Amino acid sequence: MANINDYLARQEANREAEGALRKAAGPSHRPVDQVPVVLATSFKQRDDLPVLASIRKMSEQVVRNLAKIGLHEPVSLQMLPNRWWKVNVDAAEVGQLSEYGCAYVTLFMSSDRLARIGSEVVDGPFEAWANIDVAEAILMENAGKFWDATISNRPMLPVVDGDDGDDGYAGYDNAYSSEELLAALADRKTIKVYSGPYDTKDAAHYRLDVRWESPE
Repeated sequence: MANINDYLARQEANREAEGALRKAAGPSHRPVDQVPVVLATSFKQRDDLPVLASIRKMSEQVVRNLAKIGLHEPVSLQMLPNRWWKVNVDAAEVGQLSEYGCAYVTLFMSSDRLARIGSEVVDGPFEAWANIDVAEAILMENAGKFWDATISNRPMLPVVDGDDGDDGYAGYDNAYSSEELLAALADRKTIKVYSGPYDTKDAAHYRLDVRWESPE
C-alpha cells in the first residue's frame, strides 16, 4: 500500500498540473476541471483507473455498503451524486494547519465536496437528511440559504425526518435559514426539511405556501 505522504505528494502534483493546464487553456476550457475521482481500497495506482484519476481510499465499511447496491471498486464518484460521506481530511485542506500530513479531521460532506478534498472515506454513502450528522453537514454547506421546514419541540431523534404522529409534540412550519435549523439541532430539537435550499426567505415561504395549498 502506498504511503499516505506519497499519496498526498502525488495529489499535490496533480493539482499543480491541472492548474497549469487550466491557465494554458484559458477560461473557456472545461474538460480538465472534470478530474475523475474514484473510490478504491488502496492509494496504489491501478490499470483500470483513468489517467490522472484522484483516489479516495474507502474503508471496509464503505466497501460493504457499496456492495449492497451492486458497486465494486474502483467506483467513480460520478455514479453517486447527491450522496453524503464520513471522510478523513487533512487538516491543512480545511485551513486548520499550514502543513500537509500533520493531522486529520473527520467531516461529513457531499459527493461534490469529496470530489475536491479528502483522503479516506470512513462511512457512507448516506441519503440526504439520513441522520443528524448528515443534516448538519448539509446545512453548513448551505450557509445563508433558506428552507421550507418544520422545527419540532420533539426531542432530537436518531433520524432527522421524524414521524408526524399525534404524540403531544408541536411543530412549526416556516421559511427557516440554515443557521436557524442548525440552532434547533443544537437545542436537541427535531427538524423536517421539505424542500430547499433557496437563496431568499421569500422563495422558501412561497414553496411552503404551495405545500400547504397542495399537500401530497
